Amino acid sequence: GWRSLSLRRPQDLPFWLKEKFSPYSHAYFSENLANQIKARFFYQTRNYPPLLAYISDMKRRESIIYGRVEMLAMEACAFYQMKERAAALDALRAAYIAASSNGIIAPFAELGKDMRTLAQAALGDGLEGVPADWLETVRRLSASFAKYQSLMISEYEKEQGQKPKVSLSERERGILRDLYIGLSRAEIAVKESLSVNTVNSAVNSIFSKLGARGIVDAVRIAAEEKLVPPSK
Repeated sequence: GWRSLSLRRPQDLPFWLKEKFSPYSHAYFSENLANQIKARFFYQTRNYPPLLAYISDMKRRESIIYGRVEMLAMEACAFYQMKERAAALDALRAAYIAASSNGIIAPFAELGKDMRTLAQAALGDGLEGVPADWLETVRRLSASFAKYQSLMISEYEKEQGQKPKVSLSERERGILRDLYIGLSRAEIAVKESLSVNTVNSAVNSIFSKLGARGIVDAVRIAAEEKLVPPSK
């Protein structure tokens, strides 16, 4: 299950890992590991109600610290995806408090671009009780995780003979064409009447969707996938 979810293929999970959470018995009950995978499945398929109900129950009982931090971080991102910003920031603060005494950071990074976006929002708000340098570390590590996970998925699909369909927004397609003809990000911002930050965000999204390591790699992939007009 962990392998399938790491490859962003929740459909490949065995059926029993897509079912309801198993009843709690003890912190070391083996089904708790299955419940952690089920939680990831519900999060990745954006089925938030059962996930949030499970996390709410977890808060009222004993739990292993690493798994607890993982669920609290996931709760924060789920709230943010649901546009409940205040609840998301409160949950992120609770996750930080649970993690900080043990130096736990990986569960935050493993939420990839969702955590990167939330950490950026928390930095902008100045989240009380959470150090800015910790938020910056989480933002940086989650961005790196998202990048390398995307590359891993791209390599896996190539090895399996699969050709994933790349879906770019109209803005991303326009910016990709601009990159293809050699414009800098500042020049693209002027041409498209956008801020440089917006262009940077779109470029990062393009890299993630294409599984590209940089502009040269993105241009090469775009040409191979016929996402831009061929050079004359």
